[in-house]
Amino acid sequence: MGALTSAKGERINFSGNSIFTEFYKAFKKSHLNYQLYVEKTDDSNPSEVIFTGTDQSKILGAVYKVEKGNIVTLPYLNHNYYKEFDYWTDDAKKFGNRLKGCLLSIDKQLSEKTEKTPTPEWSDQEEFSLTKAIEIEEEIQKNNHKIEELNLKNNELNKKLAKANGLKDLLFEQGTPLENAVINALNRLGYDAKNHRDGECEFDVLGSCPENYRFIGECEGKDKKAIEISKIRQLSDNLIQAYENKIVDEMPFGILFGNPERLNDPKKRTVDFTQQCKKVATINKIALVKTVDLFAVVKYLDENEDELFKQACRQAIFDGRGKQVKFPEIPAMTSRVFGFAP
Repeated sequence: MGALTSAKGERINFSGNSIFTEFYKAFKKSHLNYQLYVEKTDDSNPSEVIFTGTDQSKILGAVYKVEKGNIVTLPYLNHNYYKEFDYWTDDAKKFGNRLKGCLLSIDKQLSEKTEKTPTPEWSDQEEFSLTKAIEIEEEIQKNNHKIEELNLKNNELNKKLAKANGLKDLLFEQGTPLENAVINALNRLGYDAKNHRDGECEFDVLGSCPENYRFIGECEGKDKKAIEISKIRQLSDNLIQAYENKIVDEMPFGILFGNPERLNDPKKRTVDFTQQCKKVATINKIALVKTVDLFAVVKYLDENEDELFKQACRQAIFDGRGKQVKFPEIPAMTSRVFGFAP
């Protein structure tokens, strides 16, 4: 068996092996995920790979031949069934009975398969070859080639999908993922934005725009609370540090990108920035931007090329120094983005 690597995910590819079809159908929708994988190498040598990740070299389930028996590995089977007092719930019993039936079926079929005499090597000689079998093998090889090509295409598409969905991080992320999403969004608005790390200064966002002004940005996400004053204090220090260290030629202004109540549905969020945060932002001329609002305008621009709207959004951020930014109304899209205009 190859090396075990800890990794979590839910994308599981099934080989279609009929022995495991019942198990896959029973649990694929809400119970199967993985928390580690086996790296497929020449030494891992499973008799048959049953489940893999998107990358076919990551084995999530397989059958390993051991003398006259088999070792079967399967993806992680997630469930949330518990006992009520001293009794299993009805759902737990159904789950257990279904799992037991699948495992017994797998065991029975593998046992029957094991009882068959392994094909001797000498039977592969040309004089024993069957024309029909050769034709079927060739068809299988063609299909395997097509599958490999499709898997390669899907790997590329999955990368593109992850990048396309990256904007959604503006809705629910914090930390580095939120920083990356903000930078991506700002660049789509026409800014030149990036992280800044030089050993002395670390800024979540350092940016400039066609209107020839510079800014420093900080990003903050809160699970269930408003964005607090601590980030404003940090941002104020960063502005002075950027100017003192000559990272910028003129004093930049600050933007605080906040994602309050990030785990709630955006339509149900009730807070944004604390009153203390807003007061200090006013004194220091710092713009406050909710990343949910930023998502709404960038979603429109992701689907429409609109330079005038980009310019209007940049102007709204510049005019929003010292207060919470209100972006311009989204053309013909207001009712489609969360049901409200930013």
